[in-house]
Amino acid sequence: MTTTTATATTAPRTVGSLLYGERADGERQVRRQLEGGGFAAAFVQGGAGLGTVGRNAVLDQVAQAVTNLLGLDVGREVVAGIGKYQEVADAARRTAGPPPSSEVLSLASRRLTSVYRPVVDVEIDGRLVHRLHLELRLVAVLHGVGVIVADGRITQVLGGYADVEVTFDLDSVRLGEWKGATPVPVTAPVNIAAPATGLT
Repeated sequence: MTTTTATATTAPRTVGSLLYGERADGERQVRRQLEGGGFAAAFVQGGAGLGTVGRNAVLDQVAQAVTNLLGLDVGREVVAGIGKYQEVADAARRTAGPPPSSEVLSLASRRLTSVYRPVVDVEIDGRLVHRLHLELRLVAVLHGVGVIVADGRITQVLGGYADVEVTFDLDSVRLGEWKGATPVPVTAPVNIAAPATGLT
């Protein structure tokens, strides 16, 4: 397992760069986990019937799922989560008018959680022998982050930073984790529709 702790990053980065430095390192680690006997018992028992070609196909599917997860941009995930809060949704309704208006909101000490759980099914002759579960969890606590809501939409994020924790598991086995602070990107302009209801 890869464990990384940092006090700050110079810029928002991808999940893979935080966990492993390079996305390819994460893919190699997952492959080693699978090839080195890190399967659940069901896969070990049933997977033997796959043969070399079948096992490589499974590894390719898992590698693609890993690539998608590790390519997620931490800053974008945080910005997307901001629009889910109730006060942002309320401000969107107020500023939608008529007449249209704008508001500046402060989101101090707010907590965001994003979880992704893709699965890869391993089948032999149409029979499911194992289901591989990947889980990426990103938790961010916002500090000093503000947003401008205008005409019913988020139009600008005013920056700040977030304490972030990222964990990455395969079949409940921890493959990597990272803790640290990362700046929230100042995005100007943005055009995010706020939902009618949000998180409290």
